[in-house]
Amino acid sequence: MTETLTPRQQREREFYNKFSQHDKCDKRVILDPITSSEHRPWNPYWHFFRLVKDHFRPGMRLLDFGCGWGSNTILFAKVGYEIEGFDISEGNLEVARRLAQEHEVAERVHFGLQAAEKLSYPDEHFDVIAGIDILHHVQIEPAMAEVRRVLKPGGVAFFREPVENAIFDRLRNTWLVRKLIPNKVSLDRHITEDERKLNRHELRVICRTFPRHRIDRFRVMSRLAALFPKREILLEKLDRQMRWVPGYMLFCGTIVLTLQK
Repeated sequence: MTETLTPRQQREREFYNKFSQHDKCDKRVILDPITSSEHRPWNPYWHFFRLVKDHFRPGMRLLDFGCGWGSNTILFAKVGYEIEGFDISEGNLEVARRLAQEHEVAERVHFGLQAAEKLSYPDEHFDVIAGIDILHHVQIEPAMAEVRRVLKPGGVAFFREPVENAIFDRLRNTWLVRKLIPNKVSLDRHITEDERKLNRHELRVICRTFPRHRIDRFRVMSRLAALFPKREILLEKLDRQMRWVPGYMLFCGTIVLTLQK
């Protein structure tokens, strides 16, 4: 596979082969978003998992798109899906297989070494595709073409992703903020050389590929949780209350995409 990777894919592979063995790679599996009776509509991760859980029907096959080290895969399997997961990093997949064994879902989970831009799965193979923080690591146009190709007619894809915002990103990249919260390439901070927040052009490509789509927006004031982590839930709830203010959510930093084929 290595011979067919682009330079960007090769860098991502090398980074995650190292990161998957790094102390900062959090291999915990927190099942609360699917097992708890609590609902947190103000949090993008909880909202994402609620969508995936609510869509489940017995016998459905789900593709974990860019499964990483498999912590999210476990949640999808616990919902009841039959899972296929892929990643570009052998190190990630090694951890993912171990986690699947530890959480007793290995019989329903199959992993493969692949790149998002060229998948080996058959056409119209999956009922659901789900991915967290993966699209901003890949080339959008070919990756989204593959999502559409392997998704069954009537199937749905869910993605949680960071997005560009001119005002906040300009502030984020000031000297003072970068001093407080560094954003250079780092294993410690889990930042790769090539990751980029989704921009407007890429969102247009996604929406053009899937004309039937919904975009749920999160994280305006709750961006400040990076500085005030104990206030994160309060800030997320504030964002939810403020979402009715015209134009407020256009300043969001995170989206959850629902893409219907």
